[in-house]
Parts: sequence; structure tokens; C-alpha cells
Amino acid sequence: PEGTTLFHQGEPVQRVYCVQRGCVLSRWDDNAGESVVRTLAFGSSMVGLVDAMSTARVHTSSAEVLTPLTACTIDARALDRLLRSSPEIASVIASTLSAEVVQLVRDRMALLPMSIRRRMLKTIYDESFGDNHS
Repeated sequence: PEGTTLFHQGEPVQRVYCVQRGCVLSRWDDNAGESVVRTLAFGSSMVGLVDAMSTARVHTSSAEVLTPLTACTIDARALDRLLRSSPEIASVIASTLSAEVVQLVRDRMALLPMSIRRRMLKTIYDESFGDNHS
């Protein structure tokens, strides 16, 4: 349900969430206690994947469910074993992460000149009604 925290910043990664429906907000807290919205994840997104693939395997942000969520989970240890045993799946995950990084850089560059309010509205609109919406 909305308001559920999937994980907290600094916790060890235990699972990756494959969002089918709903919205998850990823928030980073700085040393001064200020929160910064990092991403909004909608359907066909994987939440926690970047942290699961890092060497530290610790969540670098917190994730909270904003709207009722339908998602499946993948145990981080099982994902690690699967990636080591299947080069094909490892390649798909690497491609997914690469595409995500490229898209994030493009999105960030497009949003820089906008106010915070406009950034949030644009992100929500694009995810809900844009060409990439499934």
C-alpha cells in the first residue's frame, strides 16, 4: 500500500523490486538531514537494482511507495548467483543499467533549467502520458 517503505538508505540490499504498477519514490538524505528526491519509478522499472549491483551492496537511498504498488521481488543473493551462472542474463542486466544511466543523464540535463515544481510535474506527466508509458 502507499506509504510503505521498501528500504532505508544505508541498509544492506536484500531484494530488488520489479515494479509492474504503481509509483515508488527514491529519496537520498544528506549529512545535514535534508532529503532530495532522486527518482520516481513507475511500471517496468527495477528499484534497488543499481545498489544490488554495486560492490558495497548497501542502499544509497530510501524507497517509499507513493501509490498502490504491484511488484515482484528478487532476492539479492539469488540474483547474484543467477548473474554468475548466466552470462546472457548478466548481459541483459548490464544493458538495462547502461540504458538507465543514459536516460537519467538526458533527463537531468533537460530538467536543469526548470523549477523543482515543474520538474516533478514533468516527470509525473511523462511517466503517465508520455511515449514511454506502457
